[in-house]
Amino acid sequence: MATGTQTSLFDPSKIGEYKGWAQGKTAAEIAAGAQSQGFTADQVAQIFGGANGDAYSAIYNPQQGLLDSSLAGNIWSNGQWSAPGTTGTTGEVDTSGEVDTSGEVDTSGTPIIRTSAIPYTPVTTGTPASVPVSTYTAAKVDPPATAAVTNWSVNPNQTVASQMAGLLEANSPYMVQAQTKAKQDSQSRGLLNSSMGVTAGTDAAIRSALPIAQQDATTYGTAAQANAAAANKNAEFNASAENKASEFNANATNQAGEFNSGAENQASEFNANATNKASEFNANATNQAGEFNASAGNRANENNASWANTWLSEEATRTADLKLAREGDASATERTRMTLENQLVTAGMTRDAAVRTAQVAADSGMLINIMSLANASTTKRSNAILAIFASSDYASVKDKDAAVAAVDTLWLDEMTVIGSIGGLDLAQIMEAE
Repeated sequence: MATGTQTSLFDPSKIGEYKGWAQGKTAAEIAAGAQSQGFTADQVAQIFGGANGDAYSAIYNPQQGLLDSSLAGNIWSNGQWSAPGTTGTTGEVDTSGEVDTSGEVDTSGTPIIRTSAIPYTPVTTGTPASVPVSTYTAAKVDPPATAAVTNWSVNPNQTVASQMAGLLEANSPYMVQAQTKAKQDSQSRGLLNSSMGVTAGTDAAIRSALPIAQQDATTYGTAAQANAAAANKNAEFNASAENKASEFNANATNQAGEFNSGAENQASEFNANATNKASEFNANATNQAGEFNASAGNRANENNASWANTWLSEEATRTADLKLAREGDASATERTRMTLENQLVTAGMTRDAAVRTAQVAADSGMLINIMSLANASTTKRSNAILAIFASSDYASVKDKDAAVAAVDTLWLDEMTVIGSIGGLDLAQIMEAE
């Protein structure tokens, strides 16, 4: 901070530069800068508004800088002060053609801030594909086959009594033969008609028939027993074969069902994994594209806003300089007119004629100056538009059109200021064109 008396480095011709430097700075920063240059309260008032320093002397002096700390955070923006978090209003351009001697400078135009960031909504993979479970119902073994039991029942032909009865029938050939032989033997011994002779035939038949009956009964019994055993064994074999076949078929069916279900489950799991991976890949690709596009859009917006703010800052300074030049030109024009008027009167022209002639000459000079400034501004506008269309920093034609519209707005504001020097509404004339 400066101390004691310091020579002021204030230059009235640089008020526009001072304003450009102060754009966006706080009152504390501006007061420190003014103090370092030794600016007085009157000089600060000339820069930031007011015909004298009375209002500023209460809050600033070159020895102490900013006196009111409550104003330290206020910001100088667009030609006026604003509290932190607020923006100033745009000043109105004086188009009356009157000379403005108040010392106030209009820096029309509001900085174009970067547009809101372009968001993108991430794409999720969605609900993962589920794996359908394939099951199988186990085949059951058929009810076991049982063997039918063949019982061995004793038939009459398997008994000795039944065989004997058949052999000893009265008319059986065997009985007739035995009796005949017994009669022959009795006759040869002279016993044919005796009781012994009579029973001898029956006795011989019984004794001869008994071994035969026993053998036949045994044979029939053994055969029946063997047949029953064979039938039982055959039934047991068949039942066992049927049970084994049923068990084998059930096992084969279960193994096939288990294999098929396993294969189906593996295929479902593979398909679900493939679907989920594809969904994840697509979501990642979509998210990367969305992020890239949003980032590119944001960079384009930021570049456009940065360019527009630079343009606006330059144009605000230029507009301020033009307004100051307007004041100086008006004074110089008035002096030139009065000098020419006096010269014409001295040369013998009446005062009234000299006044009109000098005014025409002054107006002509002013119009020439106005047209020169308007042509320079129009050329600058054309160059800016050409640069926009030649640039690759814009994401779309729509973005370029927006930038061109911003240039046109700034150009028309500048034409308004230029036209106000001679009381002309150049902006309206240009819009009509």
